Amino acid sequence: MKTNKNQVFELFDGNIFHQRHLPKTHFFKNKSLFLQINLSKLSSNKNFKKMKKPFLFSVDNFNLISWYAKDHGDRKKNLTPKNLVAFIEKISQENAYDKILLFCFPRILGFGFNPLSLYYCYKNKKLVGVVFEVKNTFGDIHHYVLNNIGSNGLSQKANKKLFVSPFFQNKGYYVLKANKNINKIIIEIKYFIKSKLSLTANLDAKKIKFCNLEIIKYLIKLKLFPGNVWLKIHLEAYKLWMKKLEFFKTPNQQCNKVTQAEKLK
Repeated sequence: MKTNKNQVFELFDGNIFHQRHLPKTHFFKNKSLFLQINLSKLSSNKNFKKMKKPFLFSVDNFNLISWYAKDHGDRKKNLTPKNLVAFIEKISQENAYDKILLFCFPRILGFGFNPLSLYYCYKNKKLVGVVFEVKNTFGDIHHYVLNNIGSNGLSQKANKKLFVSPFFQNKGYYVLKANKNINKIIIEIKYFIKSKLSLTANLDAKKIKFCNLEIIKYLIKLKLFPGNVWLKIHLEAYKLWMKKLEFFKTPNQQCNKVTQAEKLK
């Protein structure tokens, strides 16, 4: 697929694979649509809501599919793309990136949930950092920051700080990996408890044409609807409950919502 380097909004079609290994096995696979947004270009345009894009897609406004800046970062009500760029640079301990690309789920008819969003950060045309923005269904959020990709590698280790599932405690660590090229994105998350692999999650997405026809086509093809991601998460939780997995009480939200990843030894 030919790529316009000046594109701000891009559409991806992808598969999500989720495999629990311990204490009981459980597997599911979902398909979804994803957005990639050039936050650097978006934040530099004062009239970003009026930028050229498909009629069925909007920024900070209701539409068939849409994206809201307030769904990300510190999730302040009046958050703008410019504020979001500043937030990512702050938690990454970086003065300025040349480019930040955000990969996330879109809202559908105004409703959406982003369990995972990624920020790909570039300097001198090289990928130097990745931020994993993780949300749970209890209203909390955490950012896992992978810095110095060149020297620390695409795969880095981060202690688990966010209570994501009531079937896992806040113990152990992640090995996080996020790779991409122009037309394809691959994400891998491995979760270890006491050095034993307990969960593997993968996302494999490819870029598709971003136009009104393709938006409608893929919403129908993938059977997507408002609340699709949120509902599927709870459906899988119900299946785990039926398997009689131990259920852990939701802890209080942590004040520190940023974790710096480490180089794998």
